[in-house]
Amino acid sequence: MKQMNSIQSRVQNVEYDFTDAKLTGCGGVSFTARLAKESGLCELLEKELNGTLKMRRRGATEAQSILSQVYLLSMGEGHLSDLDDARQDEVFRVLSGLGEMPGSRRMGEFLSRFGKSDLSRFRELAVRWLVPLTAKVAARHRCAAGYVPVFIDSTDIEVDGKCFEGAQRTCYRGVRRYQMHSVFVGNLMVSLRLNDGGRHSTHGWEEQLEADAVPLLSGESGVWVRADNAYYKKDFVKYCRDRGWDYSVSVTNKRWKKPVVDAVKDSDDADWQWINGEEQAIYSYYRPSRWGRDATYAVIRRTKQGRQLLLQPTYTVILVSHDKLPISVAVERHRGKQGQENAFKGPLIDLDLHHPPCKRFAANQAFYLCGLLAQALLRSIQYRLLPPGEWRRSLGTIIRRVVRSPAVLTCSAGRYRLKFSKNLRSVYMKWLNEAIDNTCCLKRILLE
Repeated sequence: MKQMNSIQSRVQNVEYDFTDAKLTGCGGVSFTARLAKESGLCELLEKELNGTLKMRRRGATEAQSILSQVYLLSMGEGHLSDLDDARQDEVFRVLSGLGEMPGSRRMGEFLSRFGKSDLSRFRELAVRWLVPLTAKVAARHRCAAGYVPVFIDSTDIEVDGKCFEGAQRTCYRGVRRYQMHSVFVGNLMVSLRLNDGGRHSTHGWEEQLEADAVPLLSGESGVWVRADNAYYKKDFVKYCRDRGWDYSVSVTNKRWKKPVVDAVKDSDDADWQWINGEEQAIYSYYRPSRWGRDATYAVIRRTKQGRQLLLQPTYTVILVSHDKLPISVAVERHRGKQGQENAFKGPLIDLDLHHPPCKRFAANQAFYLCGLLAQALLRSIQYRLLPPGEWRRSLGTIIRRVVRSPAVLTCSAGRYRLKFSKNLRSVYMKWLNEAIDNTCCLKRILLE
């Protein structure tokens, strides 16, 4: 019997040494910093916040402190201790253009100085800065799909221990938490508000839409707001209708969906329209208590699962703004919110926003506003520097392929040159080439 060859170890003997070359594992932070400057974010921070939070005029300014945290978050590093490493990294300081950077302790002290008025000013600044990027995202969706998708939702931010001010233990799963409420336009988060743990999932929705979303969506046509069952309420529907927005809301509560389904259960089979191989749909009309007018619903009936027929059909109910669209289109538009729910996870996971770093509640609110700016800068890279075919990518992909690209920084005759590694995958090289070309083009346009 012939013996099988044994697996041979082919690990090479490697000699170890150090180099004076200015290496970095985050060469793409130069794109982030350039977009922050050319989009006016740096100027806004310097104009609106400098001199408002610090008593002594030494060390990093308010704008430098916020930008330091924003750039770190855009690299996926959500811990304050990461600032200590970045502060000692000469290449990072050159690429980011930050003359001064705070350490983790100073950053914690800086965030703890934020009060209600400072948070309001910071939030208004973010909304003003987001206007052109939101318009670009809205135009892209209107061109591709015929409408501008808006998604409003909330999520729990779980915390451990009792040292977090404002965190509360809830009946649901009994965990200590904050509540984060957000609004998305496409996959761009345009509003982020961290509330204490005792709030309802729809807390402050009208104030949030009015202060953060309406200024960004004014003048936009074809807005379609999508929401979950928690927003199945008369006030929310009236708010959308008054602003001329279309809307769709999932109705999953059994008590609320029962009269809507009962109204169409006895309809002829010919009235139901097939929307795919397993589901049929029909419009239904019902007036909820105290709503004052009839509401329109898309009722979806599933009669089989694959090739297997169901003993009893199952029903899905969606509140919609009108019945002017083919019902298959209305259902497809609402179900598109599943993609936006995935976009919700991006800032939390990829930017590490699941872990508030500070004890004070207001400090954590300021930190999360830095996260809002960081994800917007990553989306700016995606929409302004990358080809249109890559506009559906997640934040994590942008961080890995662009921001976290290894490079060498050289300096000759007072001019810096950043050299990316040629050993990257071809798709990485394609993205970097596109980003470099568009950055140089953007620079020429601004100089003109």
